[in-house]
Amino acid sequence: MGTASNGTTNIYQWENVPKALVEGLEGSLNLPVSETVNWSNNLTWMLQSKNKTTGDRLSVIPQFTLNSTVSWQVRDDLSLQSTFTWYGRQKPKRFNYKGEAVSGSELNEVSPYSIVGLSATWDVNKNLSLTSGVDNLFDIRHYRAGNAQTTGNSTTGAYLYGAGAETYNESGRTFYVSVNTHF
Repeated sequence: MGTASNGTTNIYQWENVPKALVEGLEGSLNLPVSETVNWSNNLTWMLQSKNKTTGDRLSVIPQFTLNSTVSWQVRDDLSLQSTFTWYGRQKPKRFNYKGEAVSGSELNEVSPYSIVGLSATWDVNKNLSLTSGVDNLFDIRHYRAGNAQTTGNSTTGAYLYGAGAETYNESGRTFYVSVNTHF
C-alpha cells in the first residue's frame, strides 16, 4: 500500500495471499433418459476457500453450484440442448483491505439465482455444423454495485461505499450463432 502524490489517497496493489486453503467436492451424474435424450449434471460444494493467515474468504464463490444439461438428438444431423445453472448464496469478505471488519453495505450478499439457456446444433455435413442459442433465457440480471470494500478520504469525507459480494455483472439475455468446421 502507498499514498498518491497528494498524500491523501491510498493506493492498493493486488497481492497473492501467503497461504491459502481451497477444499471442495465435485460430483457428476449423467443419465441416458432414452436412446436420444441424455441428462448431465454436475454439483460443486465448496467446503473451504480461505486465506490461512486471516481466515477470510478468498473470493466471492458460492458454497454450492449446480449445472444441468438435457441434450436431445432429434435426428442424426440435429440436436437440441437446454442448460440450467444454479448459483448458491455468495458472501462477501469479512475484512477490508486494511484488515478491519467490514460493515454496512460491505456486508451485502448475492442471493441464490439460476440461469437457463437453450441451443440447437445442425450438422450441415461431415465438415460443417451450425449452432445457435440463447444464454440467460429469462434475462436474470445482477448489476455490480461497486467495489468490495469502502474506499475514501477521511480528510475530505468523500467515500465510495463498498458493495460486499455485489461486485460483478450477470449479463442479460444473449443470443449467439457459431459456425464450426471439422477436418
